[in-house]
Amino acid sequence: MHVPVDTLCEKSGDRRLTARTRDPKAILVIGRRRDIEGNGSTRDAEVRRDTFELFRRDTRNLDIVTFDELLDRARFITRD
Repeated sequence: MHVPVDTLCEKSGDRRLTARTRDPKAILVIGRRRDIEGNGSTRDAEVRRDTFELFRRDTRNLDIVTFDELLDRARFITRD
């Protein structure tokens, strides 16, 4: 008997349960914070940082983090 991937059965096997993915979320880890800010003037760095933040907040179902932020999160979680 062929069972589709999105169909699961209860432990008893009596009833089939259908699994559906709704609004999946992805995480994208990209460069370092200083790479985003660049090597230009303070004003350029501020514009790049603000542009990145606006883009990051505007994405749906996608969490964009830098390696630095990911490391900070890991340190926060594992701190004593």
